[in-house]
Formats: sequence, C-alpha cells, structure tokens
Amino acid sequence: MLLWLMGMESQTGQEARIAKALGQYLTSRGWKVSLQYIHKDTDPSSEQANLLAYWEPNCKTGSPRLIFNSHLDTVPPYIPPRFDKENGIIYGRGACDAKGQIVSQILAAEALVKEGLDVGLLYVVEEEMSHIGIKRANLLNLHSEFLVVGEPTESKIATQQKGVMAVTLKSFGVAAHSGYPETGRSAIVPLVEVLHDLNQVSWPESEDGSKTTLNIGVISGGAARNVVPEYAEARLMFRLISSPDSIYSILEKVVNNRVTIVRDLENGPIKFNVVPGIPSAGVSYNTDIPYYEGPAKPYLFGPGSILVAHTPKEQITLAELNAGIETNKLIARHLLHS
Repeated sequence: MLLWLMGMESQTGQEARIAKALGQYLTSRGWKVSLQYIHKDTDPSSEQANLLAYWEPNCKTGSPRLIFNSHLDTVPPYIPPRFDKENGIIYGRGACDAKGQIVSQILAAEALVKEGLDVGLLYVVEEEMSHIGIKRANLLNLHSEFLVVGEPTESKIATQQKGVMAVTLKSFGVAAHSGYPETGRSAIVPLVEVLHDLNQVSWPESEDGSKTTLNIGVISGGAARNVVPEYAEARLMFRLISSPDSIYSILEKVVNNRVTIVRDLENGPIKFNVVPGIPSAGVSYNTDIPYYEGPAKPYLFGPGSILVAHTPKEQITLAELNAGIETNKLIARHLLHS
C-alpha cells in the first residue's frame, strides 16, 4: 500500500490525484468517505481536496471520537519509491513524511473499527507550506475528542513541538551600470551584512538544552553581474522555544532598518499530552496542530525519522512501519477506553 501511495506524485498543491485515489480505496473497504474541496469557491476547476473517512456502523454522528490525521502533500523534488527487500527498507519521497504515516494509521484504524471503536481518518493538503488544509478542515466542525497526528517522531509520542517563524528580508537598492557603481546602490550588500550579523547571534536556549535555531533557506537577487542590483531578498526560518514576538524583537534590533522584514508565518511552541508506556520526546519541527481549532486533544506520533524526511535519503523500514501500526492501535485503545 505504501509503495502505491508513494507512486503518486503529490507535492504541495498537487494532491488531487492521491486524495481521489485514496478515497476510492477507502470506499471499497467500507469506509464512509467525503472530499472537502479547498479552492472550488475561487477556482471551480480545482480538485485539491482534504479527505475525511469514518466507519458508519461505529459512528452515527459523522464526527468520530478519535481521528487519525496526517497530510497528503510532500516536499519537492519527487523521488520514486524503491523497495530494498533484502533489508526491509522503503526509500523515496513520502516514505516517512507522511505517506508512511497514512498507511500506519489506516491499517491501525481498520483493525480498531473491527473492535467496535469509533475512529476516523482526516488527511489534509498543504501541511508543508500554507497549512490551508487543516485550516479548512476546521470548517467541518468535527466534535471529536482526540486527534492523533502522524509525523515521523521515531516512534515516540511527542511531548512538545517547537514554534516557527518564517520571515522574508527584502532589500531595495538603485540599479546602475556596474562600471559606475557610485550612481546606484546595491541591494545585495546590506542584505549580506544583515545575514552575517544574524548568524553571530546567540539565540535563546531553554534550561533543558532546547535551542532557538535559524536557517537561511533561500537567497535571491540581482539581474546580471554587470548591473548594480536593485533588489535582493532572503527567506529565513526560525524554530522557536519561546514566543514569535520575543524572537522578532531580537531580529528587529539586529536588522536595525537596514532591510525590510516581512513576517510570513508564525506560531509558538506547543506542549502535548502523552500516553503512559510509550516512549516520549520533544520535536524541533512544525506541524498542522497549531492551526487546528477543534475541541479534540492533539497527540503527535509516528514511525520513521525526521532526520531523513525532506532529504534524498528519505526512508522507512518495514519494522518501523509495523511497529507504528501497533502503537497507533495502543494509543487509540488507551484514549477511547480511558
């Protein structure tokens, strides 16, 4: 099943095919499935959709008590699946982030509904970028009690996730002939100076050793080597152990009006509930959870390692996948029987 899902390219914005195919699969297995189209109101031709499924004999309201949730989209570039049968490893984009999560949840859910438990499935779009999928899912007004979110946590239940702050630094100059640079003003020079200064900052650190981190992810600017550049920008990502405002205050002081700061996306760190008997640890990445507005208590768990997610070596072992199925069942049984 995982190889089948990974065979469908579903980079952010291109999830229509996988949502439809997965919906057809679940329907054939007896699930009540609905697709929530994301952009039909503005683009009637768009097929991008969230997927909601529940087991009707166990769920009379359309709102399952417990929902397994993950995301349909992957980061680029697409890497076709490859199965190393000898070592029991599946390689390729989505292996652990997050199509492996979807498989471990579905197979757990299929066993749980046979036990009479009220569980459902919610798979959303654009977790890797805008989080619009979970934001639109809020409009479904589900009154579930528990939300088990699948991300690669190395099969540990997460105690907390770091916050995030994405910013763009924009630098404006004056174009000129490079033979007469004094007639213009470079947009690149002040941006480079700011980035250098930001890399020298000792960002906040918690007592347990968790650190605020900065990644300078994208730099662009200029038109040609013989033109003084009139525009340049850098896109940055902070992983936070404190509020976005506290980090933005430091950022403003360092920038000191040399470039323009645009706040693109942000949310603070979150602490999670845990389940007794399951190993736990904090994670340093962001998820859809900060954008979920429903009443369900969130839990974060999944097989596979974030250290290979988003890389050319993305992978998951069959042992991890099978253990993830069993642990998802344990989590659901504990929550629904407690």
